[in-house]
Amino acid sequence: MKKVELISLFNLSEAEMTRKEQGQLKGESCSCSCTYGCPTLTHVMIKKILIMLLFIVPMLVSCIESINKIDSRSNSINSKTHNDIDQSNLITIDLDEEYPKTSLSIEEIANVEYLQLETTNNAFISSVSNIAMSNKLIIICDRLLGEIFLFDRKGKYLNTISNRGNGPNEYNSISNFCVDFNKEEIYVCDYQLKYRILTYSFEGEFIRSTKLIDRIWPETIYSCDENYFIVLNSNISNTTSSSKTHNPYKIINKNTGKIVDLPIKTELRETNYSLSKKGDIYNYSKINIDQIIKAKDGFIISDFVIDTIYHYKNGNLNPIAIIKKNHSKNNSNLLSSVNLITNKYIFVNVIKKEINNNTKQISETDQRYLFYNKAENRIYETEIYSSDITNSKEMQWDSYGMDLPDGCFIKVFYADRLIDLLENNRIHGKLKEEALILEENSNPILMIVCFK
Repeated sequence: MKKVELISLFNLSEAEMTRKEQGQLKGESCSCSCTYGCPTLTHVMIKKILIMLLFIVPMLVSCIESINKIDSRSNSINSKTHNDIDQSNLITIDLDEEYPKTSLSIEEIANVEYLQLETTNNAFISSVSNIAMSNKLIIICDRLLGEIFLFDRKGKYLNTISNRGNGPNEYNSISNFCVDFNKEEIYVCDYQLKYRILTYSFEGEFIRSTKLIDRIWPETIYSCDENYFIVLNSNISNTTSSSKTHNPYKIINKNTGKIVDLPIKTELRETNYSLSKKGDIYNYSKINIDQIIKAKDGFIISDFVIDTIYHYKNGNLNPIAIIKKNHSKNNSNLLSSVNLITNKYIFVNVIKKEINNNTKQISETDQRYLFYNKAENRIYETEIYSSDITNSKEMQWDSYGMDLPDGCFIKVFYADRLIDLLENNRIHGKLKEEALILEENSNPILMIVCFK
């Protein structure tokens, strides 16, 4: 009976509802003189509240179920532990082995595009910290300036996100950033005493702030899907775990900040950065080599101290290759990481790091590329060169801080460096044509390489 009354009330027009509340409908007139109002009005209001609850309660239940579903999915990551891996079926790359040497012309195996980023009064890039690219946009993060620049795929400037400050919708600094092109959201990691991730639209409008439950410091962060981030935590000493083993790779819920460990454990950590303090001044230096890259519709994890290379996608963590390093040799400062996977090749970046005992600054003393040719089932040490650049060392590249389509990488050429190469006749072809119209304060030129 109550259900029938609620439906009939719901179908009343607003005018009829107003009249009913005032006791003006036939049979609903009220002659009472109660102090606190007419009981008829009270009954109607109660019924209206019940109607609202019929719609609100299911929505709340649905939201709670959705959050629980997200969190439970994070806890059900499928993986193979180190002991479960059959290494005989995996590619093995031995860092101590002398592989045959070869050279690769980038123009023969990939499509190369040079893109000049437009320079305006609102878009002057001092340093490229991170790059995210889709088929429509290129987004540049300049951590030094604390700004994020948006360009279209032709290099035309679109917008700047510059929200540095101490307000609730502002960041103290950009510790890292990533992009979700499907949701058109930009995520700024603000870890300077705040440990949070701020979300902005592509137009720069503030959307939300997500406080991280644990005090992690994502050295690398990507948008994993619409609900999660995947991160490498470099702040292990400040987490709440008291275990001697660590899970440096995490999945973070974008909305709740809940953190779930990926089942990759290690007791040792090897870093590609150095942080020292002299007086009141902190000195920070870093080698650009990344332990997570975006590839194959998921992510490749190649940790510096773990010999297994994993592919993570849709909650599944699977081994794809083995990196062998003889720890008894002088290899403690040898860093290796997959920096690109294509349909034909797997590229591994191998760097030897050195720390200056006086300045405590970190630098690379040697760099080489190993690549696995899938068609030949062979591994080579390769030198990559471009017909547009005389010195092949100028073509050294990495995937650090880049969110790019599969099989692509970007080499950043700053204007002052290109002008110097031009004056010394060390660049040619299309790159020379681009350099001829540069000024020293021009924004960088991007060399966008996508493998065939």
